[in-house]
Amino acid sequence: MALQNDFLPFATGAGANVLSQAAYAALAAIANGYQSGVAQSNQLNKTWRQSSIMAAVIGQFINNMAGQPAIDDGSTATLVANLTAAISATAQQNVSSKIQPISASVASNALTLTLNPTVLDFRSSTITSGAVNSAVQISTALSIVIPSGATLGTLSGVGAVLALLVAYNAGTPVLCVANVAGGLDLSETGVISPTTISGGSNSAGTIYSAAAVTSNSPYRVVGFINISEATAGTWATAPTLVQGVGGQAFASIQSLGFGQTEQDVTASRALGTTYYNTTNRPILVNVSLVSTATNQTAVIAVNGVNFVGSSMPNSGLSLAVSAIVRPGASYVVPTGSYTLATWKEIR
Repeated sequence: MALQNDFLPFATGAGANVLSQAAYAALAAIANGYQSGVAQSNQLNKTWRQSSIMAAVIGQFINNMAGQPAIDDGSTATLVANLTAAISATAQQNVSSKIQPISASVASNALTLTLNPTVLDFRSSTITSGAVNSAVQISTALSIVIPSGATLGTLSGVGAVLALLVAYNAGTPVLCVANVAGGLDLSETGVISPTTISGGSNSAGTIYSAAAVTSNSPYRVVGFINISEATAGTWATAPTLVQGVGGQAFASIQSLGFGQTEQDVTASRALGTTYYNTTNRPILVNVSLVSTATNQTAVIAVNGVNFVGSSMPNSGLSLAVSAIVRPGASYVVPTGSYTLATWKEIR
């Protein structure tokens, strides 16, 4: 619903009785004011229109930036306060909106994600164009509710990273969510065609939206959360991290090596046991084996997909295999005719 703006532009209709801009600029009255004599209606209408238009613009600025009405009640105090708030909001957005204001909460086994008022730029929906839809005002909070039963591809007892996105739906921003473990390209260099969220939203490889979104819409990533639930789809435990995107915050969760170290985890790993990447970044897994039979090949399965390492014709020889594991993905080195020598991870 539009906010009230009592300051209306005067004499703006087609064919309005107003002096042309060139004639108005040439009037002696511009410098000296109107003198005694017969009033010229087109001159006065021009003066009134110029002042009324600017009053209307300031009133609309108060509406847009302060979220307050601009009321003509004969008092200046409220107008001044609301104009001050609008100017402050503009300055604050210019300074701080690079870290987006998001929140997350759980209730009744549902997860609610929210982007609070901010300003965003969006790329063109035409991939070959460098045009920008700039300074898109989000004046009211956007939310998406992940209902009970919708897992988004998360697993019981395993940590997940959920990204918050805003789709530019033909000019109307719509909040979306995606499981980072799905391996989606969230670099903002393309466009997205989200699926509306429902109780059956169970894919890690799908972007879900709060409402229907036009196919091939540009988008922005505005934040992410870290969350782990005892039962996937039962959103009962609050996130352990809620991070609005800014600087390298989101790049870090898709960048191997960012803030990570090389760790020897041999003592806590076993062949044939499935593990999960519960961090918020990809990890690199390196496993060394010793063959106990002829013609052995090292294999590691990531999310059920086998990555093949080295092969040896004789027993007693070393085998090696490595793979990158995305956040939330599973990985396992199957049992075989070999023993575990070392298991190291960059994490």
